Amino acid sequence: MQTLLISKELREKGEEVHIFCSADSELEKHAIEDGVPCSAGLFDPGSGLFPSVKACKKLLRDFQPDIIHCQRSHDLAVISIALRRLGRKTPLLYTQRMESRYKKKTIVHRRIYSRVDRFFCVSYFVRENFLQTTPAKPAKTFVMNNGVDLKKFNPDRHAKDEMIRKFDLPEADLYIGMSGRISSMKGHKDFIEAASIIRQKSNKKAAFVMAGPASVGEDGFAEEIYRFAKEKLSSNVYKFIDFQSDLSEILTALDIYVFPSHRESFGNVLIEAMAMKKAVVAVHAGGVSDIVSCGIDALCVKPQAPEEIAEAVLIFINNEGQRSEFAEAALKKAHTFSREVFVDNLLKEYQGFVYRKGQ
Repeated sequence: MQTLLISKELREKGEEVHIFCSADSELEKHAIEDGVPCSAGLFDPGSGLFPSVKACKKLLRDFQPDIIHCQRSHDLAVISIALRRLGRKTPLLYTQRMESRYKKKTIVHRRIYSRVDRFFCVSYFVRENFLQTTPAKPAKTFVMNNGVDLKKFNPDRHAKDEMIRKFDLPEADLYIGMSGRISSMKGHKDFIEAASIIRQKSNKKAAFVMAGPASVGEDGFAEEIYRFAKEKLSSNVYKFIDFQSDLSEILTALDIYVFPSHRESFGNVLIEAMAMKKAVVAVHAGGVSDIVSCGIDALCVKPQAPEEIAEAVLIFINNEGQRSEFAEAALKKAHTFSREVFVDNLLKEYQGFVYRKGQ
């Protein structure tokens, strides 16, 4: 829900913000709950392109934005058509957050993307993919990593013992965990397989925590993961925790954080764990290379390699000094991804375009 988060942060900075979204969407619901001005009409249920263009034109006339920041590629056609029909030169920015497997290089796409003034990608991995799959010009395409709220993800915010009790975690010497919705690419099976190996090789009593609900439409896969954990591990050494609004609480209870995703566009939860001063084992693939420095603030492993995950975790289990050293380095790295700096940089980009437009 980056659109809503950014909107709220900009409002806190004194900026006037208006969200344009689909009717009955989660975004509309949460925007209303949080008191952020919003208008529906963007690909509402049952509507097509031209009703959306009409709604967009109305919003542009009524709100008169100085800048437009689109967060979904699906919406670029609507906004670019509406701007052209109104003859508006309002700067249009777009953020690409995920890797795409679809090529968008038709004449129509070239027309749509030519109206965008700047493209932001959340990682260098995403930027490379974006340039390969769209007609975006390299000179207009930049990397802007996401930021983490360092006030929320603060290692001193909660007490570890209290969080262990709150989540009713198994009794253990060390807690090793991962977080994220249960989906085939998130690496839950690798984590469970690694946990089984660790239990066999370590004399320390370790417990394993997996935080996050099933992904939308993947309840069947989640049930498969629950069965796999039951087959591989004793019931008193692992715990699944469903959705929690404040991940910092769960992270507080952990000693070692594992990021086993097979291919991640960026990895917000990885930065959050690092900000909570956790020793990190991370699959080094995709956008993760924007975040960690292997061997300095994280131990890195190949994708889909549970044996490597287990060996890296065992290094931290068997060497408390090294675990502490990597946790300190992870905290230091996380502070380079401050959410406050992210918002300030975004505002500078906005102001630069508005200034150039006014000249």
